[in-house]
Amino acid sequence: MKSPLLAMAAVCVFAHVSHAEELKIEGVGIRRDIPCNGQDVGVYGAENKITLTGECGRITVHGADHKVSLERGTDLSVSGADNAVTGGTVSSLNVQVAKNTVAVTIQPTEGKGKVDVSGAEQKLNLVLATPAELRVVGADQKVEWSLASGAPEPSISSSGVNNSIQKKK
Repeated sequence: MKSPLLAMAAVCVFAHVSHAEELKIEGVGIRRDIPCNGQDVGVYGAENKITLTGECGRITVHGADHKVSLERGTDLSVSGADNAVTGGTVSSLNVQVAKNTVAVTIQPTEGKGKVDVSGAEQKLNLVLATPAELRVVGADQKVEWSLASGAPEPSISSSGVNNSIQKKK
């Protein structure tokens, strides 16, 4: 009887450890340098200036007028208005709402990199380091991309009005 209970307790403890909570930065006008240490990070509110160092899990930037720099993350999600996210490498990217600016390298550890852009007036500057899929919908989006050495051309789908998707020369 004790063995099954001990096994169940061990599973519960390890399951809890492997799914740590998101490190949240919430507020207005916060300035912080944050070592990720593999954690998921969420930046919420407005006008925060955050520097993420090391290896991050999922990175969420939501709100307005944030300035975020990063080294590496698994997935990057940017929503809201007038946010700027720069630097670093991510496996996938999702940008929503309006007037966000993102400059990153797309390089998943396995499979294809995925970029999904929706809303209006987003500006993306991407380096594609592996096979990638770009999906751009909405209005007045500007996506510029280049290829890292040896990376193939991406597959691109687009719908909407006045979207520009260009390979940098």
